[in-house]
Amino acid sequence: MRVTAMLLLGFTLAACGGPSVELPLWKGYVEPSMPTAVAAQAGIKLAATEEKITGPIEVSEMHHTDFGPGSFMVCMRGTESVHNQVGYYAVFFDNDVYKGSRVSAILEGCEQQNYRPFVPVEGPEKSVGPKPHS
Repeated sequence: MRVTAMLLLGFTLAACGGPSVELPLWKGYVEPSMPTAVAAQAGIKLAATEEKITGPIEVSEMHHTDFGPGSFMVCMRGTESVHNQVGYYAVFFDNDVYKGSRVSAILEGCEQQNYRPFVPVEGPEKSVGPKPHS
């Protein structure tokens, strides 16, 4: 019994006296932010393509959500699709990252949202003219 206790004490002390190992710094949780307008437009375009919406689409305002793969959601309504029916879709984001889309669930409330036409803004056009002389 005495030998076992001494061995246990010896192993415990040996474990404490080894080389120090630096642990990575703990980074706390940072809540995702709302996506920028450019990132939201790109995600909505991608979602419309994934959901096979062929006609014009309408979107709601971006808002925070606790349901789905992202922390922010915009509802999207398609007026024409491959399936010839109006559909409500939820499009999810975390920061500027598109997280996915799906057919809207009842608890997301996309049927009760106010919608506006989705008009994508094109990026600034690059000048193709001659370069000025220096």
